[in-house]
Order: sequence, then structure tokens, then C-alpha cells
Amino acid sequence: MPIGLINWIEKMEEDFIWNKKQKENNPRPYLINWLTITLPKDKGGLAIRDMRALNKADLMKIA
Repeated sequence: MPIGLINWIEKMEEDFIWNKKQKENNPRPYLINWLTITLPKDKGGLAIRDMRALNKADLMKIA
């Protein structure tokens, strides 16, 4: 998967989670970081897949 597509997907996820309009009008620090969001639910995350890690795993399967 091209890196540009991964960046676009992650931006869409971030805008949804952190409410893009609120971020623009009232910038403030995030209460949770992206690495925590991508953790499995049983480890305290939101189980949103890390697209970069997923892409790397897919590329390793092809090679």
C-alpha cells in the first residue's frame, strides 16, 4: 500500500477520533496518544489497526 494512502487513512481516523472542528477552534493537548489507541481492547486501547504495521506485515508476506 502506498505511504500516501496510509497517511490519508490515518488522518481520516485522527480527524474522526479527535473531532477535527474542535481541534481547529480550540487547540489543546490530546488525552490519549495514537500508540494507545492502536492497542487491543484487552490492553486498554481502542483496537484501531495501525496501518503502518499492517502494511509492513503484508509486504513481508509477499517477499
